[in-house]
Amino acid sequence: MVLAACAPPVAEAELWTVHTFEARNAETDESLGGWLPAELFLKSDATFSNGLRILPGVSNGVSAPYVVTEVWQNHPEPWVQPVWSPRNLAGERAGALNLFSVDVDASFYSPFWKLELLKLDGTKPPVTAQQAIDSTAARADGPLVVCPSVPEGVGLAADGSGPRDPATGAALALVEPSPGLRADGKPMHYLDFGPERFVLSGTQRLVVATGYFFVDETGANLPIAAVLPPEARRHPLLWRVDVRLPDGAGVYLPTTRPELREVRAKLGALAPAPSIANDNAMNFTLRVALNPDCFQAVDFPTSCRWLDRSSAVEALPGSLLTRREVQATVVVLDGKAP
Repeated sequence: MVLAACAPPVAEAELWTVHTFEARNAETDESLGGWLPAELFLKSDATFSNGLRILPGVSNGVSAPYVVTEVWQNHPEPWVQPVWSPRNLAGERAGALNLFSVDVDASFYSPFWKLELLKLDGTKPPVTAQQAIDSTAARADGPLVVCPSVPEGVGLAADGSGPRDPATGAALALVEPSPGLRADGKPMHYLDFGPERFVLSGTQRLVVATGYFFVDETGANLPIAAVLPPEARRHPLLWRVDVRLPDGAGVYLPTTRPELREVRAKLGALAPAPSIANDNAMNFTLRVALNPDCFQAVDFPTSCRWLDRSSAVEALPGSLLTRREVQATVVVLDGKAP
């Protein structure tokens, strides 16, 4: 008897949002595409406010702190959808709320939007997607924006001094939740990361780049700077590639940063103490060097062979790199204006 070959099982498509990160924050036995919920979202404690964890990253040798706002696994690439912004004839918001065309619980939700301005001539602003579609108001194209849906009151996790780059300690611009309307008119909240935050291929598809995230031998994330693509601020949609450290590699972690003592405990021997003379290079904190003996060298940091750009990671043996069928929204945060 000849048996018919069985088709391989089709992996279920998954989409996890900030709402998921908060609701499943206590889970420790299941990851969301490679991250535990608590790695992406911090519940309020005695020091930090409730919100998205700011994670260390580097892009082309420059610190690039970031947050993750969505994770897709075995999922079609997200598309850009319209968000309607009612304005008066002068182009002012005049108190009207932005109206989002796709709700967070839809399988084709994404945080990537094309702003469409509705210039109202004294008429009431639309409060549902259908009203916006049917509106006879004059329309004008606005910018491309990244605005993920978040639970009410959720912004960036920060202490009383405000958000900071976990690697350099530099102050970052505050991003606070704003009120908006769902497609059905119900209230929602979102984070506005600003205009021109992504690049399109065609009219609705995003240009997808690659991010490299360091993991240990078990596949668990290491608390060190991920390597993001060039122009990372304009490439927030990334394929996730796991990277295991080559033998002999080490992480630069100055001993003068007491707030990173838990990170030091987790890294252990991977973070050898630098010499006293080299113990204050904040701009290199949490970066991987292939030759950590350079942390003791008189010509530090130029003698270090850093894994701080995509080309350096891509030059590693392929056996150290594993691409997941996972995409994530990785939003690089801006520095605080002087």
